Amino acid sequence: MLRRDFLRIVAVAGAAAGCGSNGDTSTNSGALTSPSAPAVNGFLGRVSSQDFFLFDSSGNPFVIRTKQGRVERLNAQGASLWTTGPRGIGAQDLNTPAGLDSDLQQRVWVVDRALARLVRFSAQGVFQGAFGQGLLAMPHDIKFFNGSLYVSDALNARIAILNLDGALTGEIRSPELSYPRALAFDSRGRLHVVNSGSWPLLVFSPQGQLVGRYGRGARDTINPVGQLAHALDIWIRNNVGQVAVADPVRAAIQFFDLDGNSISSLVVPGIQPRRLSFAPSGELFVFGDPL
Repeated sequence: MLRRDFLRIVAVAGAAAGCGSNGDTSTNSGALTSPSAPAVNGFLGRVSSQDFFLFDSSGNPFVIRTKQGRVERLNAQGASLWTTGPRGIGAQDLNTPAGLDSDLQQRVWVVDRALARLVRFSAQGVFQGAFGQGLLAMPHDIKFFNGSLYVSDALNARIAILNLDGALTGEIRSPELSYPRALAFDSRGRLHVVNSGSWPLLVFSPQGQLVGRYGRGARDTINPVGQLAHALDIWIRNNVGQVAVADPVRAAIQFFDLDGNSISSLVVPGIQPRRLSFAPSGELFVFGDPL
């Protein structure tokens, strides 16, 4: 089976890191460790070419198996608690899960990109309904924040805001918003959006106003820090004010502060980073395609 390469960054400023390929892991001498690391690393060995895992807003680990159309919930030791059914196009099926988050009741909301809808499961993995049909077009990501669901509605060039009944209650639009992808909220309640327009990253206030832009550059090949050629994913570690962005074209991860100022750039040898996720321990896990 083809496997997706991964990088495990245990000191996200770039001082110490571990990397692996085809299910193997290594960690540099002196790298930070956590009690959860062995379980997570053991699970990584089973990640196929289209799988990735992430932690929801409550810190719960999940696996998204895009090609299989499945979502799997894990416990703290990396064992499977439940998994959704086989891939399909029926009323209770998932086809192409692209992202997820959990609400305050620990219900799991999954973005189904191909079927252009949200699917909700209970904390125990029981199907509870599909939502957003006819409202979304090529959704990519979802984040639960302040009682609402924020969905990157790519082909509609907006961020759709839905309540927990799946009804559209608002939207964020901007002339600069073009095919939005990944979403992340910072500790100030601002929404950071991976954008496909001239500015790779846009920042919106809690009121939905465009208040910041960052990541744009001249693509300087000598000093690429802070420049994004093609951003795909973003995760924010709010307790230390750090933003991580995956850039597969540069084969790098760019780090910023919450105001979009560049902190560092980490080139990933042999890997094109495509997916990121901060663990509750602070470790950053990066999934990507081999070069």
